[in-house]
Amino acid sequence: MANTLQTINMVTQEMLMMLKNNCCFSRAVSREWEKKFAVSGAKIGAELRVRTTPKFGVQSGPAFVAQNYVEEYVSLAINQQKHVDVEFTSFENTLQFDNWAKRVAKPSSARLANEIDKDGLALYSSIANSVVSPTAAASKFYQYQMANAILLQSGAPMDGDFYITVEPMENAAVVNANRGLFQPSEEIASQYKDGMMRSFANFSWQVDQNVASHTTGAWTGQATAIVTVGAQTGSVVLTSGWTNSSPVFLRGDVIQFTGVFAANPQTLLSTGRLRDFVVTADVTSSGAGLASVPVYPPLIVPPDPRATIVSSPAASAPLLFTGTASTTYQQNIACHKEAFTLAMVPLIEPKSGVFARASDPELAMAIRVWQDSNIQTDTHPSRSDILYGWLAQHPALACRIWSVPGVS
Repeated sequence: MANTLQTINMVTQEMLMMLKNNCCFSRAVSREWEKKFAVSGAKIGAELRVRTTPKFGVQSGPAFVAQNYVEEYVSLAINQQKHVDVEFTSFENTLQFDNWAKRVAKPSSARLANEIDKDGLALYSSIANSVVSPTAAASKFYQYQMANAILLQSGAPMDGDFYITVEPMENAAVVNANRGLFQPSEEIASQYKDGMMRSFANFSWQVDQNVASHTTGAWTGQATAIVTVGAQTGSVVLTSGWTNSSPVFLRGDVIQFTGVFAANPQTLLSTGRLRDFVVTADVTSSGAGLASVPVYPPLIVPPDPRATIVSSPAASAPLLFTGTASTTYQQNIACHKEAFTLAMVPLIEPKSGVFARASDPELAMAIRVWQDSNIQTDTHPSRSDILYGWLAQHPALACRIWSVPGVS
């Protein structure tokens, strides 16, 4: 048993390193909250409320004018347990199977790492800020610069913690389009040898095959869709002019309202750019062509210090749409590190069998490997588990770059 335990400990430590090395998007996000979970003697459960930064108005003149203090929060839930399970008979282990670390542990770690990234990149549907990457590779430079400008307008700190995660075909197009731009020679050499962007447009670049795709809604009746009444605020916008009883939006669609400009989060003045709104649920129009559209961010106007827009949409204002109806786009993500957070929590020790847990505060990763035997069937099951949760804690600090799959 001692030799077996030593082996499983070594394999689990190796799996931890492989898990970390295979994660991509997960390395570019905040990990500050995971230490709050599973603390012996002070367990808080599976959910943590994370306070968002309060916003304040500024008064002019000597008079004191008290303002309401509004404290808001978002919830980080540890709700994803993923595992890879295998089982071998004694016959297989005796005569056919060896090198468990190479044949099981390594591919298992890679698969689990990709699952973590896939779940994180699926948070694109919480992001409103959007730009569409041109189909012509030579025109892509400006749109990525726009993504950086949008994040700065949204209040992202200028501390260098900016990242872009792109799917492989978009990376190839961007590298090809920018191969002749003036850059340090070592950057050009890296792009030439590795075929990957490293640093460009104020972002550190990384390639991830798990970048999500989004298929836009049918937007049936989009040419006649308008805001029903003026001066609307809040998280639902009343619209009309749609085709009766038809699918309108899919969750993750991005729209704008004519004349509705984004408010700078610090000055509350117009950024000069129409505010993007992400649709937070699927929408079908009524029999009269009406649709209540749930959106994020909510429509909040000055003087509220949380203002997201300069003014509400006017009655009969036309709707504008990002992308083309019923079209699939890759959702590359540009973000500041604090836009998203990931928390991984070590699972408890099993009560039977042979097991090993590996976690490293510096790596911020944790995995458990558990092996056992079944005397009734003469089989030996083994499972590799991870436990984690994702949160888009500051989605305003992220921007979606929509690209058409395979177009370069």
